[in-house]
Amino acid sequence: PATRYIVVSGYDEFTYAQEALRLNVEDYLLKPINKNELFAALHAAAPKENAGQTAEGTGLAAMVISYVQNNFADPNISLATLAVKFHVSESYLSRVIKKECGKTYSEYLNTLRLEEAKKLLCGNSNLQSQEAAEQVGYLNKHYFFRIFKKDTGDSPTEYQKKYSQPT
Repeated sequence: PATRYIVVSGYDEFTYAQEALRLNVEDYLLKPINKNELFAALHAAAPKENAGQTAEGTGLAAMVISYVQNNFADPNISLATLAVKFHVSESYLSRVIKKECGKTYSEYLNTLRLEEAKKLLCGNSNLQSQEAAEQVGYLNKHYFFRIFKKDTGDSPTEYQKKYSQPT
């Protein structure tokens, strides 16, 4: 959505330039291209440092974070699917999330999932660890158990026994 365009054409007909303006093209350059003219057009089209790009990144970060918070339990949510959904590259999205959250995308997603898993386990003493894992988006129970123990120091079952409310 934030892509900017510069048309380089061999046609100097006004109707082409007029159509380019309607399509919000940044500039319409004629061949043969003058190097200084090209650099000036590229400079004018480039996002301004600490202005447009930062604001755009912040807006993108807010949208992505909100989306992840509402959809973290989807086992198919990934950096790749988010990049496609929000029309940006994975590397750019990764940098935006890291800057906004102070964590990588995977770390942020795991934090959300683990916090919800803890709530589920504490709120229902009859809930199986595997069920909690699936409800928060983990398809691999061994991975869930490993990161849960790393985060809390307890297995999901031990954590549940310590902190769950009787039902």
